[in-house]
Amino acid sequence: MDPQASRGPFLLPRVVGSPSVPASDLDVENDLLKGLDGIHLEQPHVKTNTRTSQSLPPEILGQIFSFATGLSMTARSVAHLIDLCLVCQAWRAAALVTHQLWSSLEVRPASFTQGVAEGIERWFSRAGTMSKSLAIFTPQHTYCYDGYELGGCPLATLAMARFLTEGPKLDHLSMYSSSSECLRSLVLGMKEIDCEEGSRLWDRLRSLRFVVFREWETFEPSNAIFLALPQLSSFHLHLPASRNRTHSRGAKLPFTKAFLANLTNIVLGCNWDGTKILPVLACCINVESLTLHHKSTPFAINPLAPPEFEQRLFVLPKLKTLRLRQANPDSLDDLLSRLQTPCLSEVDISFAAFGFRWQFDGDFYVTNAFRSLFLTADGQTKLQRLRIHSLNITEQHLFSLVQTSFGFAELLVLDEVPVTRTFLDWLTLSPRLNREYLLKSIELRIRRCDVDMDLEQFLDAYAKYAGRGMFPKITRVYANDEENEPHHEDDDSDSDSSESTFDSDEFNNGVRETIYHTLEHTDL
Repeated sequence: MDPQASRGPFLLPRVVGSPSVPASDLDVENDLLKGLDGIHLEQPHVKTNTRTSQSLPPEILGQIFSFATGLSMTARSVAHLIDLCLVCQAWRAAALVTHQLWSSLEVRPASFTQGVAEGIERWFSRAGTMSKSLAIFTPQHTYCYDGYELGGCPLATLAMARFLTEGPKLDHLSMYSSSSECLRSLVLGMKEIDCEEGSRLWDRLRSLRFVVFREWETFEPSNAIFLALPQLSSFHLHLPASRNRTHSRGAKLPFTKAFLANLTNIVLGCNWDGTKILPVLACCINVESLTLHHKSTPFAINPLAPPEFEQRLFVLPKLKTLRLRQANPDSLDDLLSRLQTPCLSEVDISFAAFGFRWQFDGDFYVTNAFRSLFLTADGQTKLQRLRIHSLNITEQHLFSLVQTSFGFAELLVLDEVPVTRTFLDWLTLSPRLNREYLLKSIELRIRRCDVDMDLEQFLDAYAKYAGRGMFPKITRVYANDEENEPHHEDDDSDSDSSESTFDSDEFNNGVRETIYHTLEHTDL
């Protein structure tokens, strides 16, 4: 047996145990897989434990490996996958024929070199015809003020420009960088590489994510970034927080109307005033899913905006799902009252901000705005699901909101919203609620520490009568239950610490509480 190969498992901590996967480690990973043919397990107890699994068909083993490694291939998942491949030849063969395992990858190179590009291509060569997703994180660095010359930035390198021009087909690309200048240099560098129009990797992307977490040049916006965007169906843009309102007033988002009209899913994370955001949304005539992350700042309208802006309605004719993250209760009406959404079926609002709940104080001016969203012109409900997350509220105010707004949704999800026995008694016994409102089901997502004995006994007793005509139906899901689906909120801070890391354990699997912004991407 090759002594180098026999040390394969002991090399894994060095290869993939760090929070990044540099290019050299991708090479080592490939070498380990190639050398696995010479590895023979000598421990009898290992042979006994793997005999049953070796007899399983490769397709079944591959599906088991997919569950074991998760939905995306982060550094930790790479380590798990290589460990599985190193068990025996049968497991390696099963992994190699399971294309799903090789269809996504996250890399964190010190600089994007040709070696990184080659390692990525080798990885995706095992993915067959599966949809491929790549995330590239570059280290935090000072501003890129070297013009549009490539090489002065760990992201905007000649190798990266060539990869996006001549590389293999990708469906989804995420790029995380410190400054908008990184992206500007990169898109200008791609123009200098000869390639047939429409045949570049860049041109064939279906979804794209830009995360700029340190500096966006607002007073001198670079049209090069926006004009170079391919025709996407899904786009996610995260901009660093504006430190003051004056700074955001000079900002621009010069998307082309054709680009916006082609989108069906858009995620926009920034705290700019609504005067900048709403005109962009007005051009998204085909968008079906919209997520706005406003970082707990008011969705204010610039007082210098033209008077007609105040009266204007922004129509999103095909919007079905509206998600608001780190929403500010005091400014919901500024947004909702200006949107006209005839096809809306789901509203999902999270007030979570850095792990804390908003304290509801009664100044929650959203009644009219919610009702305009919920009801069509003929008075029929069109909202199937309303989720409210992370809000402290008294039972009196919760009563009021159910009577005036929330009762017009068929399903109400109260996620980490404290409820009392008194509220549930009223909810189940109120003849007016049963007669006048359309609420059919309430889902309580609660932390066990928030449930007192009285509430627990009521929910247990109510569950026994479920399906016997009692209305509305009430179900509960504990926040720490493994079966609970992931929360779709994210504490999106713009870290100034160079030591901060991105928690990518659940990358592409909904929103997570992380340093950097990772709003959900339905296709990733």
